[in-house]
Amino acid sequence: MNQDKLYKFLAFNNEIRVYSVESKEVLLKYLKHVECSPIASVAIGRLMSAALMMAGMLKDDEKLLLSIDSDGPIQSLKAEADAYGTVRGFVKNPLLDVSYNEFGRLDVAKAVGHGILTVKKQLNLKEPFTGSCELVSGEIAEDISYYFGISEQTPTVVALGVNISKEGTIDNSGGFIIQMLPNASEEAYQYVEELLKKVTSVSELLNKFGPEQLVHELFNDATLVESYPVRFQCSCSRRVAINILKRLEYSDLETIINEDHKAEVTCNFCNRKYHFTEEELKQILEEKRCEA
Repeated sequence: MNQDKLYKFLAFNNEIRVYSVESKEVLLKYLKHVECSPIASVAIGRLMSAALMMAGMLKDDEKLLLSIDSDGPIQSLKAEADAYGTVRGFVKNPLLDVSYNEFGRLDVAKAVGHGILTVKKQLNLKEPFTGSCELVSGEIAEDISYYFGISEQTPTVVALGVNISKEGTIDNSGGFIIQMLPNASEEAYQYVEELLKKVTSVSELLNKFGPEQLVHELFNDATLVESYPVRFQCSCSRRVAINILKRLEYSDLETIINEDHKAEVTCNFCNRKYHFTEEELKQILEEKRCEA
């Protein structure tokens, strides 16, 4: 099995920062946990790729959550990633079916619709940073590019792609981010502008070159700064499930114990189920009382 990786580069005389990622195995592992339609697979694949690259801009122990809440049939998308290269995702309506657009591609914009993109960063020793913007297209990449310009005042190009064959197999998933550094010259901006006119399909570039060579094709002076593996990994656990139950009101817990005699907590991100017997629920209730 090929291992997904994230790459960080400097280019154009160190005036431009570039991130690229391959996330095919990330998406495949997610799809082992959550059954998704092709359109939902493309949407969450794009968002997880973006989250991994944006988390690559963070320091150790920091993480971020990308959220899309919209009026489209997909309703909500979330991707949480950290600086160590782990990511997990969530789709509110994973089985939705949306037709192809006029270009013969799955219509992500139609599935997402109009709404809000929110970025929440959990930074070391600081209050969480939260920024948001309206969706400008629903295609996800353009929306995140717009977010960087509006909320972080950083000129940024985001390109994301997930290619699914007619048989339903994931051929590739990934993308790249180009960020202009404060010292970027007018020539650097012009170069990127001309470059983007030539990029027609991120998926085709990933298929042809892979995430590392892709950047060298875009920038002939690209210098690799760092690379590391990325993977799907959910942070849920039985302890997290217990804490969720403890947050219920006393009366609600007592009702579950007396009427249902058991409980099941399901992780929204990976669909893993945690089961609790009546005796375990009684113990959780007692712990809640002791901690009050």
